[in-house]
Amino acid sequence: DDVGRDALAELRNEGVDVDGVREVPDEATGAALIVVDDSGDNQIAVGAGANATLTRDGVRGALEGALNGAGCVLVSLEVPHEAVRAALDAGRERRVPVVVDPAPARAATLELAAFGPIFTPNAGEARQLTGEADKRRAAAALNRRTGAPVVVTDGSQGALLLEEPDAEVLALPSPPGVSAVDTTGAGDTFSGALATRLAAGDHVRAAAAFAVAAGACAVRAHGARSGMPTEAEVRAVVG
Repeated sequence: DDVGRDALAELRNEGVDVDGVREVPDEATGAALIVVDDSGDNQIAVGAGANATLTRDGVRGALEGALNGAGCVLVSLEVPHEAVRAALDAGRERRVPVVVDPAPARAATLELAAFGPIFTPNAGEARQLTGEADKRRAAAALNRRTGAPVVVTDGSQGALLLEEPDAEVLALPSPPGVSAVDTTGAGDTFSGALATRLAAGDHVRAAAAFAVAAGACAVRAHGARSGMPTEAEVRAVVG
């Protein structure tokens, strides 16, 4: 449909390889309806559309060639669970780090812990997944399940990083002087930036710090995609 064609054109213009995108006849492109309040916070309603048709075999087929030389796999939960599991399974087989943005959080999410992914929940999702109201305890609970680093994002406060069991939970503050206009897409920006830096070979602590700065940059403008910063813009904030 027109929405899908426009989205693909925008991605191509940004230099994104869209060869793995499949057009689904008689299905609408997934869409989100977003309401933003005066403080920049948002509420989002999502219509999955064609995303709901993604299958295990479709993911396996798309990743078969894409994982050659790949440095990271990034997965969100806005597609069917079997498709998510297929992506994690493929990443594990190739020994490629997998980042899971567990949004929307759901009960089946914890089944994915067996694959050892890096979870990047926000504070609310971490609480929902673990039952722990304390963010640091929630990070520890997820880490015990995955055996992998956990990053809990916390809006304007930045993020918390737990790199390994029994280690200190590190606070990664947002850069100062950032005024939120629209928080839509900040979590997506964070996870994308984290995966990008991990794929480039950064240690998880450096990658997470970069991702916090990227997420902060994303809230300075309206729109999910239009607010996402370039690497140069993030580097300017990091200093």
